[in-house]
Amino acid sequence: MSPSDIQRPRFHFTPQRNWINDPNGLIWVDGVWHLFFQYNPLGNDWGNMSWGHAVSPDLVNWRELDVAIRFDAEAAIFSGSVVNDLRNSSGLGSKDAPPLVAAYTSAYATGKQAQSLAVSTDAGLTWRKYAGNPVLDRNSSAFRDPKVFRYGGEAGWWVLVSVEADDEEAHIFTSANLIDWTPSDRVAFPDKEQLLWECPDLFPLRHGGREVWVLVMSVNEKSRGRGSATRYLLGDFDGRKFTPLPGAGWEMLDHGRDFYAAATFNDAPEGRRIIIGWMSNWQYAGAFPSPTWRGSMTLPRELTLVEREGRLLVAQRVVSEAAKLERAAERVDLAGADLSAGVELDAGESYRLSLSLALGADAKLQIALAAAGQFATLVSYDATLGQLTLDRTCSGPDSIHPRFPSTSTAQPLASTTELQLDLYVDTTSVELFAADGNVAITDCIAPAPRPRKVRIRMTEGNATVVAGELVPIGDAAKPA
Repeated sequence: MSPSDIQRPRFHFTPQRNWINDPNGLIWVDGVWHLFFQYNPLGNDWGNMSWGHAVSPDLVNWRELDVAIRFDAEAAIFSGSVVNDLRNSSGLGSKDAPPLVAAYTSAYATGKQAQSLAVSTDAGLTWRKYAGNPVLDRNSSAFRDPKVFRYGGEAGWWVLVSVEADDEEAHIFTSANLIDWTPSDRVAFPDKEQLLWECPDLFPLRHGGREVWVLVMSVNEKSRGRGSATRYLLGDFDGRKFTPLPGAGWEMLDHGRDFYAAATFNDAPEGRRIIIGWMSNWQYAGAFPSPTWRGSMTLPRELTLVEREGRLLVAQRVVSEAAKLERAAERVDLAGADLSAGVELDAGESYRLSLSLALGADAKLQIALAAAGQFATLVSYDATLGQLTLDRTCSGPDSIHPRFPSTSTAQPLASTTELQLDLYVDTTSVELFAADGNVAITDCIAPAPRPRKVRIRMTEGNATVVAGELVPIGDAAKPA
């Protein structure tokens, strides 16, 4: 096995070769999940941006297809979305063969960015660029990342949400035919944060019979602070105007360093709202070691709206389909384990660790993941503060980049003496979910030597393991 394959994630999507970043065009069509993504067909560094394409029957086993929409001398193909134009409102297909329509940003060689279309009439296998591109042009150098969806069903219209990245603004447009767009709203705030806004998404979630809309925004601090992050704002939306809920502010969707450009699937069955993020950070994405491929996606997560201490928040759980990769026969039961003495497990490289703990008021918990000699990724919980942290400062012998070693800290949990954790560990990543999905931390980790262990112990106080298990996770289908 080559060094590249040894480091390749076992159950996260990666390309067979070359660079990937943002997930694009997520859509479910006739039983197939489509994942498009920013892709360099010519190498494993950023550039020549095009749309790669993978399909899955179950959200966890992916088959990579040919490049869907390729860059040309005129423009690169930046991020966007795909809709199923079942009514052929665009006129780009036919009644018998309604088209899939991709809305993406043309990043022109002149520096201008504008929104363009591409069309597929064979269920997404092949695409042609619309001859009338661009369809939406503000004469801007940072107008990008269109998310398109249908509002109001049969009698409704198309909505497009895009950003003026440098101005920290989201712009909303409406259309009857996906070609002619009318401005309807601008979302902006008077106090600028010196961020880049990118990859917006807008969708409804329900709670207690109430519909609330979620505006997701990826923000990039470039060389400052944490680099890349994804957050959300709750509000109302009438098909044209987004209004934040009274008292609502931006909330972190994930407290880690490596959950960016997150997007949700259009047309997911049974009303599910499923999100995938790019598992990296613009501060060091190009430095992550890989000789043939670079970049991976998070596990798909299902979003719900929950109430916590009188506030509505977005919660997330790894989709139930991920369980089919688990090797249940090798499950290790941890209920009743003595954490005062410490527990050490031979965990391999890919597994799920779940714990439900009752903690003393002064308890401090430490979990060492991918532990090998002096190297480990540390998950810690301090009951006195209600604080959860993930520390990758010594996760492996390669520091990757000066800004890679870091500690991610989540907001205080609602209960300080009850802790529920689900950790999904792969060769070079940890996805952590706490408090029934109210808190998430996603971080890439440096490759540690082998073999790798898990160590769980109390550094102070005491805890009872009410329920717990470690379950190895097998390989997902590899890219073709």
